[in-house]
Amino acid sequence: MPRAKTVVPHAPAQLVDRPALRGVLDARSSGGEQGPVVLVSAPAGYGKTATVAGWVRARDDVDTAWVTLDTADREEASFWSSVLAALHACPGPHRPVPDPADAAALRALVVEALDELPAPVCLVLDDVHEILGHPAVEGLRALVRHPLRRLVLVLCTRVDPPLGLDRLRLDGRLGELRAADLRFSTDEAAALLDLERIDLPPDRVATLVARTEGWPAALRLAALSLRTAPDPTAFVRDFAGDDRSVADYLVDEVLTRLSEREYRVLVATSVRRVVAVDAAVALTDDPGAGDVLAELAAGGGMLTPLDRHGRLFHTHELLRSHILTRLRRRDPEHLAELHRRASAWCEEDGDPVGALEHSTAAGDRSATAALLRRRTADLLARGEFEVLNGTLGTWPAEPRLDLLRAVVDLETGRLDAADRALRTAGASGDETLRRVVEARRAAVHGRPAEGVAAARGIDPDAIPGAALRGIAHATRGTALATVDPARARRECERALEIADRHGFPYLALQAESTLGIARTSEGDPVAMTRSAHAVVERAARHGWVESPWAIAALAILAAADLRRARPARAREHATRALQADAARFPALLLLVSTVLGAAEHDLGDTLDGWRRIRHARMSGDPSALDEHLLALTALHEQETALALGHAAEAHEAVRAVAHRLAGSPDLAFLEARGAWVTARDPGARRLLAPALDDARPPVLLPVLVEAPLLDAEIALTRGERATARRRVRTALERADRLGVTRPLHHLAPPVRLLLAEHAGSFGRVDALVREALALPAAAAAPEPTALTDRERAVLEMLPTQRTAVEIADDLAVSVNTVKTHVRAIYAKLQVDSRRHAVTEARRRGLFDVAR
Repeated sequence: MPRAKTVVPHAPAQLVDRPALRGVLDARSSGGEQGPVVLVSAPAGYGKTATVAGWVRARDDVDTAWVTLDTADREEASFWSSVLAALHACPGPHRPVPDPADAAALRALVVEALDELPAPVCLVLDDVHEILGHPAVEGLRALVRHPLRRLVLVLCTRVDPPLGLDRLRLDGRLGELRAADLRFSTDEAAALLDLERIDLPPDRVATLVARTEGWPAALRLAALSLRTAPDPTAFVRDFAGDDRSVADYLVDEVLTRLSEREYRVLVATSVRRVVAVDAAVALTDDPGAGDVLAELAAGGGMLTPLDRHGRLFHTHELLRSHILTRLRRRDPEHLAELHRRASAWCEEDGDPVGALEHSTAAGDRSATAALLRRRTADLLARGEFEVLNGTLGTWPAEPRLDLLRAVVDLETGRLDAADRALRTAGASGDETLRRVVEARRAAVHGRPAEGVAAARGIDPDAIPGAALRGIAHATRGTALATVDPARARRECERALEIADRHGFPYLALQAESTLGIARTSEGDPVAMTRSAHAVVERAARHGWVESPWAIAALAILAAADLRRARPARAREHATRALQADAARFPALLLLVSTVLGAAEHDLGDTLDGWRRIRHARMSGDPSALDEHLLALTALHEQETALALGHAAEAHEAVRAVAHRLAGSPDLAFLEARGAWVTARDPGARRLLAPALDDARPPVLLPVLVEAPLLDAEIALTRGERATARRRVRTALERADRLGVTRPLHHLAPPVRLLLAEHAGSFGRVDALVREALALPAAAAAPEPTALTDRERAVLEMLPTQRTAVEIADDLAVSVNTVKTHVRAIYAKLQVDSRRHAVTEARRRGLFDVAR
């Protein structure tokens, strides 16, 4: 007998140490006097032998007898001879070997030798699959049937042996190590690549592990190819079952071992990522296809059963991609026919996604068009945009499908494509569906008037089909969310009922997101944030984090955090929205940028915050935007500009929205704040009056708090302390009721001093007073530093080193006027020299151009 059959295999080159697996084997081989059996069962290439050999080498306290079985061991006598030869390498009494052809005598001798072992022995039988179906299995059963006191039996195999495994489990004698245990983790794959001196970024390593499903053999083959790959990143991206080394391995170790029937069933079912038994029968016309799949799964064919009843199976992705590549190259017609069959089965099984995927893969444009006509609305309500986008090149030119395609484009941020689809649909087609598209388009662009006009023409109850009816209700809700929030809530609740009844999760996402917007308009911060959190969680669960509804929910959460003076959390939510590519949706981009800029201001980065808000406003078209969004942008752009001393820019921010906010309390507050901060104009109080009048509510909730605080500041400068105190109390009560506490974190020093003097006298809102007074001095609003236009002109000349006389000549004013302006600049910037003035002005971003 070759000695190599009974020797523990040497460790392969570049072996990845896997101590966790050794620990698992230790635990699963501890059976005491019960004669434990450890089954290490997995398809080819999962490192069974290397894993067990590494475990054996690490155990100094237990002797090991190793047998690598092969075709020569298929007779029972030869099997016992190999086992006996391995045992002779272990300490203990060695009896004379009987006739090697006498199986019964050999069996008795082995059993006696094992029973008389002076110390525990581990017997490893490797490649057990080589003897299955042959007489040697009887010898294996004899070893397993009766526990032997000092023996641990380890069986390495590609196929589960017929040894009564369930009985062993019940007796507590069976420990198992399967393919799922042997798969490489990302860290182990990275260790393998390190041993091969291959430098691959962590995300590429993760991709490689996902492509190989952690199959150790494929990872080793990939590592060998990566040694010479000119572009490792591209190699990982394209790595599949058609890689030459992987293909050869699959053919040699898997495919050539299959019977003709097994091969036919495996090929046919490879068109499905997960194949059901019924689908296998439909694809193969073989009533016993399910039994074949079960046999392949049990026989190391790289199939995995996904349920306890053996009705669903998963084929390893590399094997599947290899088979599909061979079909595409050698028999494309057969592959197309398999996809057609799979599409028909999916349609009958109620799986429109699968039906459409297979129909598209088959190149059957007629069947694809028929599916799109029947199923597009359902797929939209389910959020199946990947499959819909994958079929866009095959959509027939029909008005109704053009309109549905426009909805797909709007949901995925392809606004130009949506406009083209809307134009292609022309004036024909479903008028109600057209209005749905127009209303959704208006929402994406932030044009509420257009949305409301379109929504008025939508009658959801007249629309056939639950999916499209639910979409219509949600669309009406979106259009009415800011102008008629109560009606919007009712529409969204109808949409949610339809979504829950018919299983439309994406429709539910839109309805819940719109509910958050409506509750924002109604001033219900608790319900608003609850809806927004539900949307974010649902989007993450389904992979819709880049949908406009998920981004809108993040923007709502960011705005709520900003109002509650939680700028760090506001920044986090707004940043997540930008990372989800909010730039695809103009209105959302402006909202997110505004909130993020204000949060940056609150966190001490006023210059970048102002620049962010200003850039977002000037990059879009505000002419038709929602008044709430316009007012919010103006509120924070003016605030940050004033904090930087940019009086002209602050005035411009208000002027840009004045015509849209004319007559509103919001515009009154903005104009009053600008006049007061830049010039201490007493007329600011007259401008502020409409914002203090309860006759018309402002568009923005913060104005309800900020307006009385501004009036309190003005009143204090006029000595009207009673009025100031009354205004502060009003602001505190509103802040408490509305959850708008941010203005209390930016109090002007005189108002802050008033709060300190009267702390403890404000009743139930004293907690807000204590919160505001607990802020560090730096967090309170500084004295205004806004420069006049003439002071800004003088400031721009200071870095030039020109004298006061030269500056006066350039500006056509007297030298004394220049000196007066310089003193004012020093005072506002709190500096005492020209050099320090230039330095401080640069720090605050007061120069239009870096000098």
